[in-house]
Amino acid sequence: MRFALPIECNNAAFHEDDGTLTDEARAAEIARVLRAAAEDIENGVEEGPLADTNGNTVGRFELLPETSR
Repeated sequence: MRFALPIECNNAAFHEDDGTLTDEARAAEIARVLRAAAEDIENGVEEGPLADTNGNTVGRFELLPETSR
């Protein structure tokens, strides 16, 4: 089995409140998105959308059979 989780990190949720893009702001939002995906997976969800703190869809996660690429 393979796990795929691309995240688009260009929108406002990945920036500071003043609009500045910093590594810290991006890392914090990526971590939050990953925690939400992990919670879904622990609850038996095998695929689904990834949302930022503003409610925008920033990607999808999927559990894939080994032969999928």
